[in-house]
Amino acid sequence: QPPFEIRWNRVYALPDFVKFVHKPHIWAGVACQECHGPVETMDRVVPVHEINMGFCLDCHVKRGATQECFVCHH
Repeated sequence: QPPFEIRWNRVYALPDFVKFVHKPHIWAGVACQECHGPVETMDRVVPVHEINMGFCLDCHVKRGATQECFVCHH
């Protein structure tokens, strides 16, 4: 957990009924590059993947993370 608050700049626009929180993904050890590509070489982070339900579910299945609908949908 960083000793400071990170100001996230929106990279992906998600539907209003989808919630995404970086914190549990960071705590689970998901590297930024897994969703955002090679950020260490970017001047500005830009979309590199199509982020959709399939993209997220593939990762959740591979990592054994929850697949409960209400974790991401509200």
